[in-house]
Amino acid sequence: MGRAHTSFCHSTPSRISTLRSGFFTLLVPVSMNVRIAVLSLMLGLWGGFSGLVAQTLGFSIASETAPPGDTVDLPITVMHFDSISGYQGTLTWDTTLLNFIEIASPTAGHNNIVGNPGQGAIPQNAATFLWVDFSGGSKTYADSTPLLEIRFAIKPNAPQVITNVLMNSDVTALGYSQGSGLQTPTINPGIVNINGCLPTADPGFSYPSALCPGGQAPLPTVTGDPGGTFSVNNGASIDSLTGALDLTSVIPGTPYLITYQVGAPCPAFGSQQVQILLPDDASFSVVDTTCFSGSVPAVTVAGLPGGTFSVDNGALIDPQTGLLDLSSTQPGTTYTLTYTTNGTCPNTAAQSLFIQPADDAGFLLPDTVCVNASNPIATVTGLPGGTFSVDQGATIDPLSGQLDLASVVVGTTYQVSYQTAGPCPAQQTQSLFIQPPADASFTLADTVCPGGPNPLPLITGLPGGTFSVDNGALIDAQTGELDLASTTNGQSYTITYSLTGGCAASTQQQLTVIDQQAPLAPSLPILTGSCDLQIPFPTTQDNCAGTLTGSTSDPLQYTLNGTYTVNWTFDDGNGNQTTAPQTIVIQDAEAPQAICQNLTVSLDTSGTVTITPAGIDGGSFDNCEIGQMSLSQETFTTADLGVNAVILTVTDVNGNSSTCAAVVTVINFAPPVAQCLDVAIFLNSAGQATLTPALIDGGSTVGFGAPQLSASQTQFFCEDEGLNFVTLYVEDGLGIMDSCVAEVTVLDTLPPFPLLNNVTLYLDSVGTSVLTVAEVDQGSFDACELDEISLAQDTFGCADLGTSLVEVTLTDIHGNERVATTGVTVLDTIPPTVVCQDLSVELDSQGVAMVAPSLVDAGSFDACGIAGLSLSQSTFTAADLGENEVMLTATDPSGNQDSCLVRITVTDIASSQDPWALTRLQLYPNPAGDWVQLSWDSDWRGPVEVVLYNQLGQVVWHHRLAKYEQAMTQGIDLRGLAKGVYALQLSAHGWHLSRRLVRE
Repeated sequence: MGRAHTSFCHSTPSRISTLRSGFFTLLVPVSMNVRIAVLSLMLGLWGGFSGLVAQTLGFSIASETAPPGDTVDLPITVMHFDSISGYQGTLTWDTTLLNFIEIASPTAGHNNIVGNPGQGAIPQNAATFLWVDFSGGSKTYADSTPLLEIRFAIKPNAPQVITNVLMNSDVTALGYSQGSGLQTPTINPGIVNINGCLPTADPGFSYPSALCPGGQAPLPTVTGDPGGTFSVNNGASIDSLTGALDLTSVIPGTPYLITYQVGAPCPAFGSQQVQILLPDDASFSVVDTTCFSGSVPAVTVAGLPGGTFSVDNGALIDPQTGLLDLSSTQPGTTYTLTYTTNGTCPNTAAQSLFIQPADDAGFLLPDTVCVNASNPIATVTGLPGGTFSVDQGATIDPLSGQLDLASVVVGTTYQVSYQTAGPCPAQQTQSLFIQPPADASFTLADTVCPGGPNPLPLITGLPGGTFSVDNGALIDAQTGELDLASTTNGQSYTITYSLTGGCAASTQQQLTVIDQQAPLAPSLPILTGSCDLQIPFPTTQDNCAGTLTGSTSDPLQYTLNGTYTVNWTFDDGNGNQTTAPQTIVIQDAEAPQAICQNLTVSLDTSGTVTITPAGIDGGSFDNCEIGQMSLSQETFTTADLGVNAVILTVTDVNGNSSTCAAVVTVINFAPPVAQCLDVAIFLNSAGQATLTPALIDGGSTVGFGAPQLSASQTQFFCEDEGLNFVTLYVEDGLGIMDSCVAEVTVLDTLPPFPLLNNVTLYLDSVGTSVLTVAEVDQGSFDACELDEISLAQDTFGCADLGTSLVEVTLTDIHGNERVATTGVTVLDTIPPTVVCQDLSVELDSQGVAMVAPSLVDAGSFDACGIAGLSLSQSTFTAADLGENEVMLTATDPSGNQDSCLVRITVTDIASSQDPWALTRLQLYPNPAGDWVQLSWDSDWRGPVEVVLYNQLGQVVWHHRLAKYEQAMTQGIDLRGLAKGVYALQLSAHGWHLSRRLVRE
């Protein structure tokens, strides 16, 4: 088949689009209103050669820009004929786009056209024509010789029409001969010209007839003349220079005509139809959700089979079957399954598959349960609505999970399972051991004696339990020891041993506290001895108390010889008694032990003196009892002056006696007489005092020799302060002694000794300073002990500035005081706090304004007061009109200073109203505690700012009143503020009013 060419000449370039149909493509420019024009031509061939078939010639005309009225000439040419007599054909066209003009024969002698009544005579869209040689023979034509030319005119306002018509007819032979080249003879469309403009360029190019959508299209190969431009129809996009088709702009399943235009002024057009194939059908189906523990979901390929599968997130899949390996997935994860075809136009499709976790079959059940406990019930922590089961023949409620302990065997482990009934059924199993009751056994005597050892049970079972007892008795809960002191004789008690935790259990035993048996009556021996006979306390045995010791109300000491009976009583403490007599025989044959002492006596005024045995007895004794003592001589006279021997006879109550000799010296002198005197002594600075015996002698006398005085205590110390009793001893020359007791009062009258420092104090921010004893004392002391040091003044303020004397009182433990003085210097080094407020003043009639410091002072304060205020400038004139910066300086009584900057605005005309001109402002109480009330009365009705500043100028409280009445009261909570001095400021309309506030 030869190439089809279309060309046109026109003054305005046209954009060309093409539509392929049949065997040939004809491109013709049409008007803007003409979208598609199609012309189809069917030609029949006649000849005598067998096997020659009819050919269908199809012409398509398509364009977007050409003015209406253009003529289109379509020549019909022959190829590969040696000779031909004629041919016939049927012509059809689209009457909405084209007006038929004529069918002519451009070859001389060959214009016999049948069925051509002339232009405008064919109202239909079809015409039959016949071409024959006038000579009646056959002629030879060169290839591509036009034998027939069909002419149309493009209609104006032609609508968009797409027509693709192929014509066929039977072949009838009119006479032709085939060329020697063995090529098939053909009748072809020649070069089409528009308005007589015949293109000369070759627009030939090659391009695939079919493409898959997506990706990158191949570039066309220009086989004709280069340098042309490419275009495409149906709204697709193409690179006009390279011919690269944008496959993203095409519609799958749609044919597109690619046109190559080259040459000027009559361009030639070549076109190729490209079919955009539909992508492979990659559709497949799979469930959107599957259970992790379920079966592998089946995959059904609904589209083109033979592709491959893949999956994301690291899962595994069979690439041929699409079966997912569930063991490689994660429950709760969504996976994307992708199927890629392997056909003409590979395509992919994807579907999501959610791996649903298995149902939560979790449940709670103790791993051990006591057989004597209540039936355990499982608690479902996962998906409810499932069923329970248990093995080994036990019984369980399938819905509630309550195990029937009556159906279990002690010591057996059961497997309890819970099966869910949700979308992904799952089962969980737990072991449950049936534990026997705890062994709470113990042993204990069934009776016990009251008052005996506390009974202690023996635990034969599991230890760690607790004991209890009834009837008000007391028992050790841990050891089980029963307190018999809390029991009653004859009472029975129930002892309970309980085990808690695990398998709780308890055991009880009865215990009776009782004793009704008297102690054994012992056989007691006869005891014989003297008065110093030691009678032992006899013992006996008791069934409860064990060994009992007897008691008696009879005497156990005897002084007279004889036989005595001691009645012993044995009491077991439980109301049972036994008595037993015992015979005691006293036989005293031992004489007393006589002991004498010498004695000196003086004759009285009658010349006689009488002594008694007691004066000679020096401590005689007897094993039983002394009955009497006697002297060989009791009365002495002047005849007995000097040394006399006297015999002392001692006789006991049983008649046994003994003697001893003593020397009695008789003198004619008076004996010593001690006389005491009460005195007071004083401790010295060392806390000591010394007493001489003579100091407490009140006139003691002796009859012979010089008196010798001594005292029981002569040294006294601080701890002896007060009343003391001292014995005075008076001895004469013969060694005879007498004594008396004196009251000695020890006194501490020395005051403490002061050692003091002079101190310098600095006032704090509130104007106070506190003096402590530690600052003043430098080691004051006392002979005994200091009790207290006190200061006559310990708090100092502004009134105490300078140096003053402070009394210091020292008191010891005995009340002695000494008053001393020390120098205290009080200094104030803290400068005042200056609070400024800006001021506006007006010049007077003389052009002068005087500003007193108090007008710009907004409440400057100092702990000790402000001694003076001064301004760096106080006189203002017209030269100072406007704002002036002035320093306000405050000085306290100690000369400390501080300053702040004030802005004084000087005007010559009153421009504002002072809202505080007639204000009555009160702070009460001031000084204040936790609260302070602020009240003021002013004609001002605008907004007011109330601000509280500390001494650092920091805002510690702020309140704004948008509007207030003439009289206002505002409470301020000071509880969050430290003690100190603050400045309160009211501000309105650029004017300020300040007050000093003290927080105590």
